[in-house]
Amino acid sequence: SLQKFTAENLTEVGDWFLSCNNTLQELYLPNLTKVGNGFLCFNTSLQKFTAENLTEVGSDFLYYNTSLQKFTAENLTEVGDWFLSCNNTLQELYLPNLTKVGNGFLCFNTSLQKFTAENLTEVGSDFLYYNTSLQKFTAENLTEVGDNFLCFNTSLQKFTAESLTEVGSYFLWCNNTLQELYLPNLKIVGHDFLRRNKTLQKFTAENLIKVGDWFLNNNHKLRNKILSEIEKRNRKGRR
Repeated sequence: SLQKFTAENLTEVGDWFLSCNNTLQELYLPNLTKVGNGFLCFNTSLQKFTAENLTEVGSDFLYYNTSLQKFTAENLTEVGDWFLSCNNTLQELYLPNLTKVGNGFLCFNTSLQKFTAENLTEVGSDFLYYNTSLQKFTAENLTEVGDNFLCFNTSLQKFTAESLTEVGSYFLWCNNTLQELYLPNLKIVGHDFLRRNKTLQKFTAENLIKVGDWFLNNNHKLRNKILSEIEKRNRKGRR
C-alpha cells in the first residue's frame, strides 16, 4: 500500500529497489547517483519521480511504469538494457548528458512525442523500437547503432544524425511519414536498411561503402538517392 517514498540522503541502491509496488505514486530521491538492475520496474501507478543527481543506472530501469508522463535526469550519462521500456503514457524525456545506452532503450513508449539526448554516441539494439507517436529525434553525436533502430516509428517526420557511421539491420524499418534523410558520414549498414518507408523521397549517404540485403527495398516514392560511387557500382553489379 506504499504511495509515497522520500529518502533525501540516499545516494546508491542495489538491484530491484522498490520494484512491483503497484500503489507507489511519488518518489523523491534528490541525492541518488547510482542504481542497480530492476529499479522501480512494474510500478504502474508512479506519476512523479525526482532524482536530479542520477548519473548511472543498470538494466530494467523504470521498466513498465504505465502512469509516468515525464522524466528528467540531467546528469545521467549511461544506462543498461530496457531503460524506461513499455511506459505507454510517457510523453516527455530530457537526458542532455546521456552518452551510452544498452539494448531495448525506450521500446514500446507509444505516447512519447519528444526526446532529447544531444550527447548520445552509442546505442544497442531495439533503440526506440515501436514508438508510434515520436515525431522528431535528433542525435548529432551518435556514431554507431545496433539492430532494429527506430523500427515501426510511424509518426517520425524528422531524424538527424550526421555523425552516424555504422548501423545494424532493420534500420528505420517501416516508418511511414519520414520524407528526407541525410547521413553524410554513414559507411556500413546491415540488412533491410530503410525498407518499407512509404513516404521517403530523398536519401543522402555520400560515404557509404558497404550494405546488407534488401537495401532501400520497397521505397516506392524514393526518387532522389545520393550515394557514394563505390556503392553505386556495388548495386549495379548485384542487379
